[in-house]
Amino acid sequence: MSKFLLGIILMFLGIWIIFSKLVSDGWGWTWGAIIMIIGIAEVVRNFSLNRIFRLWIGTAIASIGAIVFFYYIYGVKLWPIFLIGIGVSFIFQGIVRRNGNEIAPGTIFLGFGILFVISELFGWWLMKFFWPAFIVIPGLGMSLQRVFEKKEFKSSVFYLVVLTLFLYVIALGIEYPVIWGIALIVIGIYLITRTKEKGGRKNEGRRTEK
Repeated sequence: MSKFLLGIILMFLGIWIIFSKLVSDGWGWTWGAIIMIIGIAEVVRNFSLNRIFRLWIGTAIASIGAIVFFYYIYGVKLWPIFLIGIGVSFIFQGIVRRNGNEIAPGTIFLGFGILFVISELFGWWLMKFFWPAFIVIPGLGMSLQRVFEKKEFKSSVFYLVVLTLFLYVIALGIEYPVIWGIALIVIGIYLITRTKEKGGRKNEGRRTEK
């Protein structure tokens, strides 16, 4: 028995042990699990062998299997899984080709796919909290591209974090104004401490001059 086939069997057994007790509505979900596992195995194998075309086929198979699988588990057709598959394919392709330009779109597809999956499962009303992600995720993709290309990225990551916090304070503050109050208090404390630090440095400089 090849290691590839053994790996598929072990993955299926693991999923079966986890979900056989949780799902009481027949065994339909097993077909989705089998298709998903075969696709994931193809992705892993072809990524290690640098086979890009077959890697994309593997992600397509895994995405179809995952949609069928989660339909039986949750009763919802999670179409955004296709976006996750495209994102994973772009990222793996960029790693194989050592091309950072493919990391950014891969991150965007992956991030939006995860965002839409969560919305499909728990409700699209969550978008009133998630809208900053449409700005943050592309920024994250460009930052990861710079990391992959080994360019200077510390400043871009810093500004991305600051922008993320700022946007989510606005988004959450619309629903819970107390968050705006907490944010203002934190900013005030930060400004006070920074003022003290600068004042202390000036005093030390004057002492050394004397």
